Amino acid sequence: YDVSTENYTFTLRTASGGTELASSTVNADRGNKYTLVALPTDSGVELLQVRDPFNKSVASDDVRVRVLNAAANAEPFDVYITAVGADLATATPRMSAIGYKQVLPASGDDSVDIEGGTYQLRLTPAGSKTPFFDQTVTAPADADWLLVALPDQTTPNSVRILLVRSD
Repeated sequence: YDVSTENYTFTLRTASGGTELASSTVNADRGNKYTLVALPTDSGVELLQVRDPFNKSVASDDVRVRVLNAAANAEPFDVYITAVGADLATATPRMSAIGYKQVLPASGDDSVDIEGGTYQLRLTPAGSKTPFFDQTVTAPADADWLLVALPDQTTPNSVRILLVRSD
């Protein structure tokens, strides 16, 4: 939702009893988009804050993409967004070595822009060309995506991708 350009403290509370679990202060700057993601810790939960300056030209209809590794069971991974069926042997990752609780592009940096279209989204262990996640996705023009890798089970590198759209 929209807020004024001020500082805000957001808190995560239990539904029953309202016990505070975590909080994060956002210094809301004009033209920025903020996302808060609750992630488990050894002692409870934390709120990870992602700031997107949203420096997108009004004339652009490109898709904006950002990736968060929220899968404790996944080793750092590379993200490939390629034409469907493209050979990874010669492909370069769009984002590299995303570790647990890390978002790329980094908070405060612009998202990656791609043209709207159908792509093959693949995740590989960092530096590898062997995917552990492989899915065809269609990104409509002007979309704004946060792709969140979530653990599918405790098996290493078994993930699902949650697509968070703000378009």
